[in-house]
Amino acid sequence: MAGFGVGAIAMWIPLVASTFDCIENAFLYAIVVPLAENPDAVIAAILPLMAGIVSTIKWILLCVVTPAFGFAGIIKGMTIDRSWSALIIYFLLFLSLLSMIMKPVQDIPACF
Repeated sequence: MAGFGVGAIAMWIPLVASTFDCIENAFLYAIVVPLAENPDAVIAAILPLMAGIVSTIKWILLCVVTPAFGFAGIIKGMTIDRSWSALIIYFLLFLSLLSMIMKPVQDIPACF
């Protein structure tokens, strides 16, 4: 695969994560709708399991993989352009990537 570097593949990770979000929503819909219509409905045990797995993959893609490539891009960019305007852009991108990591981490409920 000539011409396909890690960056060319990594740029599609947010799209893949949003696809996993849609799949997660479909599983959640399949869980909630029968319960809303009949509170005594029996839900297949695989549905919550699959929703959890898909949600975990989505979370890892959005909160770990995507920012990691953004930080790598900042480092690569600083080797090429260190002008004041570029440094400001790198700093703003750094803050944006940091918020991508911190927002989900702060929303995780304490389990202990």
